[in-house]
Amino acid sequence: MTTINQTGRCRCGRSSIHVQGPVIGRFFCHCTIYRSLYKEPYADVTVVRARSVTIRAVHKMNFRRYRSPLP
Repeated sequence: MTTINQTGRCRCGRSSIHVQGPVIGRFFCHCTIYRSLYKEPYADVTVVRARSVTIRAVHKMNFRRYRSPLP
């Protein structure tokens, strides 16, 4: 099983997280939600368990779940 040990920041740089643990999955997302939200052609997504993520620096961080507009 592949593991990850990385630190990352949000696009504005005010919040950061550290991820350390096993990788559950990885995929490229081409959904219309991502494309319209970030104006990018795709997202490279790595899936880990919540307990593998530590929030280090927080500046008004919001977590949202987006759903497809399709029925």
